[in-house]
Amino acid sequence: MKRPVRTPMPSGGAVFKRDWFIVVDAAPAGIVRSVRFWDCAGSARSATAQDLDYTVGTRLDERPRGRFLVSDVVRGQWNPGEVDRIILNTAMRDGCGVSIREEMEPGFAGKAVCVARAKTVAGYDYKGIPASGDKVTRWRRFAAQAEAGNVDVLRAPWNREWFDESASAPFSAHDDQADSAAGAFTELALGKHGGGAVRLAGW
Repeated sequence: MKRPVRTPMPSGGAVFKRDWFIVVDAAPAGIVRSVRFWDCAGSARSATAQDLDYTVGTRLDERPRGRFLVSDVVRGQWNPGEVDRIILNTAMRDGCGVSIREEMEPGFAGKAVCVARAKTVAGYDYKGIPASGDKVTRWRRFAAQAEAGNVDVLRAPWNREWFDESASAPFSAHDDQADSAAGAFTELALGKHGGGAVRLAGW
């Protein structure tokens, strides 16, 4: 099928365009590697439900010939204890074949959170990943693949909010879904070469 002509990625304004992504009704066969990347809220335990930031876990599947599938998004406003439970339950649903990555906040506190999380998901492939560079640069790595027509999105109830937020970043009220998707892509594209992952054993 001939693809529509795509306009160049804008140097300013929104980073993603809705029509760069191809919605599919079923996950295609042949997955090379899968990662679930978590962008977790840093709100205090005392925050009310309305005050909590969003926590987002995006599952991205790498497919043959340089294609990618956004196959699942978990998103909600949860306190830290609930986040532990959600991440563990999601890991159990995904299975051990799906790597778990989480953006590590800078400093001692960020490392401590990831060390504790590694214990929560013991038995799964988990690593904390310190962010490198500004977030718009990270988004553009993923956007470039979407613009080239290499990113499919599995049709699901979370699609509307995901597209709405992604298409308005960096001007949307929340950008956690863009952060999470970009983190998953960076891990699949660069993580297999050892770039960025912090190994927590013995820390």
